[in-house]
Amino acid sequence: YMLAFTKLQLGKTQAGIDLMTKAVEDDPKIAESWARLAFIYNQAGDTVKARALIEEATGLGVVFSGQSQGIVDLIFDTSTNK
Repeated sequence: YMLAFTKLQLGKTQAGIDLMTKAVEDDPKIAESWARLAFIYNQAGDTVKARALIEEATGLGVVFSGQSQGIVDLIFDTSTNK
């Protein structure tokens, strides 16, 4: 996760997306991976994709809690303000 966010901070958004996508593919039941991938899309201005990822994860039975739930709340709050 740290490398993906380092890439994001360096302006290499696609590289961060690629790393987090791989994390989701490696184990699609880990909520934090989904939340962080959605966060990167949200930071890049693609709130539609961010929300779609959260909805996809929820449809797969992923349960968000703690920090990952906070990210989900942020994404949906940001989306409704646009």
